[in-house]
Amino acid sequence: MGFENGLLFESSLFLGLPIDDLLESALDEMIPHEKELFLSKNDPMYLETITHSGKDYLGKSFGSSIQTKDLELAYNHVSSMIIKLFPHYPVKKESFYLITQTR
Repeated sequence: MGFENGLLFESSLFLGLPIDDLLESALDEMIPHEKELFLSKNDPMYLETITHSGKDYLGKSFGSSIQTKDLELAYNHVSSMIIKLFPHYPVKKESFYLITQTR
């Protein structure tokens, strides 16, 4: 937590992929039931979509800090979920972003 203009805010880390045309198309084609099971804005166990600097991302939020050694585990977890949902989407490690979010 921190202060910005005297207001309290929380921060978290988000690890995810930018949503390109191919991924957006795959998201649009998901069965509503699958979306409910795997995509959530309120449950940290699931994937979520965020907008950062005008760009949409698919991934997962983590706490306000993560140890470097745990980044590999986080990447493996997020990428495996994306591969399970979208087996034909080319997931590349270098395409992932680590983003700081404030609320």
